[in-house]
Amino acid sequence: MSFSRELVERDGWYHLASTGKIETLEELLSKFHMGVEMVQKKYVKRVLVDDRKLHVSVDPLDISLAIDQLLEDGLQFAGLRIACLCRPEDVQIYKTSETMYRNRSIRFTLFNDEGAAVDWLRA
Repeated sequence: MSFSRELVERDGWYHLASTGKIETLEELLSKFHMGVEMVQKKYVKRVLVDDRKLHVSVDPLDISLAIDQLLEDGLQFAGLRIACLCRPEDVQIYKTSETMYRNRSIRFTLFNDEGAAVDWLRA
């Protein structure tokens, strides 16, 4: 695995930070499943996914397949509110992900400012 994740409890929400790189569908699936498992163990509903130290180079089809796998696991019914921060170089792929999540009834919003993301989580 060429990435790592850390979950830290904050004031009413959780910070899920990733570092490393994601280059394959298998790594992307592992990232998604690891994150879901981490938040489910804590009964988390509000999460800031901080991928500013994670390089992502997968294509939109891989993202769609990975999100569909999450749907098979029932993620859309978990009641999560997910704010996300990414590297400026990866904004386009994350915008694509944001659209895919929203089209599948998952509350996922991409931000470029951590303060705005936290405010949205707390709202």
